[in-house]
Amino acid sequence: MEWYTLLGYVLNALLLFICYTGFLFAHLSAVKKIFLFLCILFFVIFIAPLGQITTFLLLFINCILITVLSQNKLFSLCCSLWGYLCGIVINYFCLLAAQLIFSLSLEDVSLQYPLLFTAINIILVYAVLRSMRSLLERKFSLSTLTLPKLPLVFCFLGLLACCIIFITNFTYGEQIGYPNFIIRLNAVLFTAFFVFMGLLLYWIMREMKKNQEYRQRVEYLTAAQEYSATLEASYQELRKFKHDYYNLLLALSEPVKEGDLSVIQNFYCNGLYPLYEKMQSYSPEFSLESLQIPEVKGLCISKAFAAQSAGIAVKASVRSEIFAVRMEMIDFIRILGIYFDNAIEAARESREKKLEFSFLLEEDGVSFLLANTYRNNDLTLTQLSGCGYTTKGAGHGNGLAIVNDILKHYPEIEHQTSLKAGFVIQELRHL
Repeated sequence: MEWYTLLGYVLNALLLFICYTGFLFAHLSAVKKIFLFLCILFFVIFIAPLGQITTFLLLFINCILITVLSQNKLFSLCCSLWGYLCGIVINYFCLLAAQLIFSLSLEDVSLQYPLLFTAINIILVYAVLRSMRSLLERKFSLSTLTLPKLPLVFCFLGLLACCIIFITNFTYGEQIGYPNFIIRLNAVLFTAFFVFMGLLLYWIMREMKKNQEYRQRVEYLTAAQEYSATLEASYQELRKFKHDYYNLLLALSEPVKEGDLSVIQNFYCNGLYPLYEKMQSYSPEFSLESLQIPEVKGLCISKAFAAQSAGIAVKASVRSEIFAVRMEMIDFIRILGIYFDNAIEAARESREKKLEFSFLLEEDGVSFLLANTYRNNDLTLTQLSGCGYTTKGAGHGNGLAIVNDILKHYPEIEHQTSLKAGFVIQELRHL
């Protein structure tokens, strides 16, 4: 095989690789990218020369590889197919430009300038896909957007149908020799169809973004309502305590005047001391006065009272006044809510039933630490970091995966999960 031919295969494989991965929002490691490129190169060298009909096989193989290598599989498949469609449209625009500007037919391009034409396609496809990806990421934060499965299934089927139609079209065009009018017609039709699908997908993502923001606001309001309900319950208990304590003191006044120690002792043992112990259970053993972020303070107090109601001993520490964190408040509230819910669930099932959290102001930002006891002595960090681990049963266990998706938007924030001395510890730094 001549170097010129081999270089052509490499460039074609690189073009397909960029089409398949340039629009992916899921992170692929360098090893996975190299493996995917080598697989594409192998099939380009040994299968693609058989004709355009093998493009169906290449598309099918890509779907399998993306499914195996990516995490958010269905969404990644949609992104990969979208990138492939974008590559087809750009290819036709390049052919159309070669006809209109340089009066070159497809045969001229294929025989005289194949490497240059492929290189131009690579540059354009990469630039367009990366620009589209960055734009949508800023607009919708797709890395953290929770996409329902059913709409994704319809998107995948629609995009797959588009790919099949496009491949069938240019396979038929190859058989009739790609007349100039076919290239122009395909460029117009493919562009119109591509724009229509793009607008449809944009509308779907916008509606999903609105729905997710609505759910986040509902979660935030729910947390605020829980906090208000907790304060109201505590206030009612204090009023009741005040009323009972006042009545007991009045009843105790006469025995005190008369010096009847047996009656006084009976009142203390059966009345005052049990009431004192009861109030101790409603009195938090911590103070969050230095935490000057109302939303965060409300959530922490609400979760702390919920933990105490479940029989969990709670300790908290805020060592200096904290006024802000370097995260969107809704994102930070979601992370704290997931951490606290998981910690309360685990501590409730443990023998010691302890939960501790702290905020610390440092030179490079705020640090947050949450520690809780747990029941399973065989628990590992691999289990904790894996999506789907839970003690609640099927349908749960995605909380920490959501946290990881949110934190991808804040690369400056350090996150660490550890197991130490019977505690699960979640730590965030540089907030």
